[in-house]
Amino acid sequence: MVFKFKSIIAFLALCLSACTQIETPAADTQVIAIGDSVMAWNGRQNAAIPDVVQEMTGLKTRNLAVSGAKFSNTDPQQVAEGYDVRAQYVHGDWEWVLFNGGANDLMGECGCKRCDDTLDEMISENGQSGSIPAFLRPIAAGGHKIMILGYYNSSDRPNPFDACGANFDQLAERQQRFARATPGVFYADGRTVIDPSDRSHFFIDHVHPSRVGSRLLGELVAQGMISVR
Repeated sequence: MVFKFKSIIAFLALCLSACTQIETPAADTQVIAIGDSVMAWNGRQNAAIPDVVQEMTGLKTRNLAVSGAKFSNTDPQQVAEGYDVRAQYVHGDWEWVLFNGGANDLMGECGCKRCDDTLDEMISENGQSGSIPAFLRPIAAGGHKIMILGYYNSSDRPNPFDACGANFDQLAERQQRFARATPGVFYADGRTVIDPSDRSHFFIDHVHPSRVGSRLLGELVAQGMISVR
């Protein structure tokens, strides 16, 4: 069963990201979104999280997220194709940067079990060091506001991320500490709007957001942005 779900996810990620190219957003873009499949999902229907953010805030938004991306990827070819979240970032005069990432690192590097080293490398327990703060802090210092979208827990039905809940909680706590300590950085907790027991919130793989789920997450992010504008 797990193999079947992994195969489905790998196939869907490949289909959705095979034609992805990282391009420089238009000059009048106000918000860019970078991240993995949670941010990218439903994008072909113009119903991804950043699409909802644009609708609610009126800010022109460009989604650069790539399904299957890790926060940190060491394969040069994959980095060039956007499978490293950091490589998705494009310098520009953006008002906001929407960010998510880390789930594929936790799954790929430690299978969401005994992940202390992977978590610490991405972000320390106090939220002040690691590759995520090292990446985001200079962006915030450059005058951009950053909204971190924290992961929700996957469906309570069998799925490949079953074992990741505790790791996602730890990642969330560390990202929240970073946001509280860093001017210009804000945090939106996906766990507050996605219900693991509600099938309508999930795509058929029980991991990615359905269009309903993407809208809930997009509204959460947009409301957080509006509150600090």
